[in-house]
Amino acid sequence: MTQTGATLGSPRYMSPEQVIGQKTDPRADLFSLGVVLYEMLAGRTPFHHETDTTPFAVMSRIAGEPHAPVRSHDPAIPEAFDRILSRALAKKPEQRYATAGEMARELRAAAGQPAPSGPAYDKTVVVQRAPAAPPSAASLLDDLEAFSRRHDEETAAEKKRLEEEHRKRDAEEARRREEEKQRATASGTAAAARRPGALDMLRKQAAAPPREDPAETRAKALTALDRALRAANRYLGEFAVEANSVRPASARPYFFQFVGAIPAVLSDAQTDLRPKLIDNRDYLDFTLLRYNVTAQPPAKMVITGDDVARLEAYLKGMKAAYELQATARHDFGHVTRAIFTVKGPFPCEVVLRGDYDTLEVAIGLSNVRRAGKSACRVASAALEEAVDELCRYILGADDDFERRLPPRR
Repeated sequence: MTQTGATLGSPRYMSPEQVIGQKTDPRADLFSLGVVLYEMLAGRTPFHHETDTTPFAVMSRIAGEPHAPVRSHDPAIPEAFDRILSRALAKKPEQRYATAGEMARELRAAAGQPAPSGPAYDKTVVVQRAPAAPPSAASLLDDLEAFSRRHDEETAAEKKRLEEEHRKRDAEEARRREEEKQRATASGTAAAARRPGALDMLRKQAAAPPREDPAETRAKALTALDRALRAANRYLGEFAVEANSVRPASARPYFFQFVGAIPAVLSDAQTDLRPKLIDNRDYLDFTLLRYNVTAQPPAKMVITGDDVARLEAYLKGMKAAYELQATARHDFGHVTRAIFTVKGPFPCEVVLRGDYDTLEVAIGLSNVRRAGKSACRVASAALEEAVDELCRYILGADDDFERRLPPRR
């Protein structure tokens, strides 16, 4: 039994869309098949490291890091397999094989090349099986193509069945609407023949839904906004715990003033919240997420002129660790050219503040992927989706959250 947003599977064999909780299709299975093929050739899966202690490190690499070529493990492996694996293990589903049959045809073409010789193939051991010999590579490819054909036929048959069901449902709905229209016409004709009596008018008003008190309507809206903010706080808290455990590397760079783009590793995440009193009741005022990013490897840059002092003041204000190597000074001893080596950490912050007047949530970002501050507003009903997009944006998994922010200057 699962719930919306749950991730289920063996981490080493998951596709990127399974890892980040997106909708999957048969191309996710072709990614997993590519992992198995890689493991058969190299003796290990493409994204697992021997030093891993949790599955989250493997999942982070699947979502954001390329695999090592299989020939880096054994140069005797034919080059065709790296080409096939590059397509099977593509991060985006549309860049993979469309069907298993298409992958089978490329594997068959690769099998038709002369088999290389060398130590890796000299170690092959023949295993005796009884009563029947193991299937040949050609028969396995035939099975893969046959599976693809059956899948296409079953998909076409299911599509036809659904179309027929929709056609019948639409016809039934059209017939029902026509019957209701005829009944309404007959009822209207009969009602027009006489004026409504006083009792009928009173009964009609009694049947109408009661008017809701404006104060009660506002109280419900405030409660909904408070509930959405508290759910966001729980989500950010769980995100912080996982981030501190994994210390993930962002799949896309972070940008800082003077320093530019750095490959960032996340750490030291923590959350906080503060309530506020409205109409003698506690509502959540804001929730925030703070975390640090560290440059891995440390960033190096050459700075000249007045920017040397500006960058040094900026790094001191951020409390970031750095080294300064002066390479030129003017006559008064001031540094005019220097090499900076910057590691960090750089502080980043997200603040979600409830606006109980407009029933919106103001989201403020500081040094989150962009240098400096940026902000946007979302309705309380859209907050759950926005927070998930924000956390994916923090990890560099995609840039969907960018559409909510003002354009970069």
